[in-house]
Amino acid sequence: MNKCLSENFCSPSLHQAGNAAHGTYFPHIDGLRTFAVLAVVLYHLQEWICPGGYTGVDIFFVISGYLIGSGLVRSLKEGNFSLSSFYYRRIRRIMPAYFCLIAVVLAFGCVVLACDDLRTLGRTVRSSALFITNIYFSRTAGNYFSPAAEENPLLNLWSLSVEEQFYLTIPLALWLLWKFRKNAVKPVLCGALALSLFAAVYHMGNLEHNKAFYLLHCRAWELLAGCLLALAPVAAEQGRGIRWLRLAGWAGILLPFACYSSSTPFPGYTAIPSVAGAALLIRYGSHGWSGRILRHPLSTGIGKISYSLYLWHWPVIVYWTYFCFNECGPRDYAGMFLLSLLLGFLSWKFVETPFRTAAAWR
Repeated sequence: MNKCLSENFCSPSLHQAGNAAHGTYFPHIDGLRTFAVLAVVLYHLQEWICPGGYTGVDIFFVISGYLIGSGLVRSLKEGNFSLSSFYYRRIRRIMPAYFCLIAVVLAFGCVVLACDDLRTLGRTVRSSALFITNIYFSRTAGNYFSPAAEENPLLNLWSLSVEEQFYLTIPLALWLLWKFRKNAVKPVLCGALALSLFAAVYHMGNLEHNKAFYLLHCRAWELLAGCLLALAPVAAEQGRGIRWLRLAGWAGILLPFACYSSSTPFPGYTAIPSVAGAALLIRYGSHGWSGRILRHPLSTGIGKISYSLYLWHWPVIVYWTYFCFNECGPRDYAGMFLLSLLLGFLSWKFVETPFRTAAAWR
C-alpha cells in the first residue's frame, strides 16, 4: 500500500482556506489546487503514477498562506481587522468537513478494525481534535514514507494541524507589526521564513526527518512564502519575461511530481521548487495558455472540492486496502479514486458549502 501524505492539500488549503477573501475569487487558484490534490491522490493510490505527488501538499501550503495573507492584509489596510471574525470564518470553512470526516472514520473503525488498530485510531482522533496530529505523528509514526505510517486512516490530517497552528499566531503577529512597526512587516516575515527553512535543512542534515516533515517550525516558511506574496506589489501580467516566469512556475510544480520519490530527502531545499513554482503560478498563472489550463471548468470544478477530496481520499484507500488484505488490483484502485471523488463532492456539497455560505452562520 502506498504512503500517505497531506490539504492542505490537503488543506485546507490541503487544506482549503476558501478561494474567496472578502468577495475576491481567483479561479486559477482553484485550478492550481486541482493539480496539487490530484498529485497527492495519485501518489497515494500508486506511487509510480506520480512518484513525487506528495509535494502537492507544499503547493497547498503556499496557496493557503497567500489567501489568508491577502485577507489579513486587506482587512488591516481597510481598518476592519478582527481576530474573532478571522477565527469565526476559519472555523466555518474548516471544521464542519474536518470533524464530519473524523466522526465517520472513527465510527467505521469501531466496526471493522482490530483492537490494537482501533486504539491507535482513538489516539489519532484525540490529537486530531486538538490539531496536534503533526506532533503526534512526529513522535509515533516513524518515517513518513515508511510502511508503518500507511495503516492510519487519519494520517493525512497532519497538514491541517500545521496550518491551524500557523494561524494561531500569524494574524496576531501581523496585527501587532502593522500597528506598531508597519515598515517591519516584510523584513520580519522574511526573517521568519529564512529561520524556518534553515530549521528544516538543519533537521534533515541531522537525520531528524520526522521533525523536518511534520513540525510547524520546519513548514512555516512555505505558508510564509504565500503571505509574503500577498504583500508583494502588483506586477505586470504580460511580456516575454512574464511568460518565462509562468513556464518556470509550471516546471517548479511538475518536475518534482515526476522526478522526486519516497527516497528523495524531503523537505528542506528539495521543497523550494514546489514552493517557488506555486508562488509564480499564483502571481502570473492566470493569463495566456496557463490561464486557459487553470481556469478550465474541469480544473476549477475539482479545485472547489479539493479540500474535501483531500480529507476523504486517504481513509478510503486505507479501509479499502484493509478489506482487501493488501491485495489490490487495478479495479480496486479505480474504485478508490471514484469513491474518493464521490465522497469529496458530497462533503463539499452538503457539509462545506452550507456551513460556509448559509446566512444563519454569517
